[in-house]
Amino acid sequence: MANWQSIDELQDIASDLPRFTHALDELSRRLGLDITPLTADHIS
Repeated sequence: MANWQSIDELQDIASDLPRFTHALDELSRRLGLDITPLTADHIS
């Protein structure tokens, strides 16, 4: 099975991941949430 980051149709998601991660970190900080110990197996 191919790594999802190497599938052409998913390149927009792969390239947007750093921005999304930063936005999620900013939101959690504004809300006073510590999401550091949490893990995500998928985003829906």
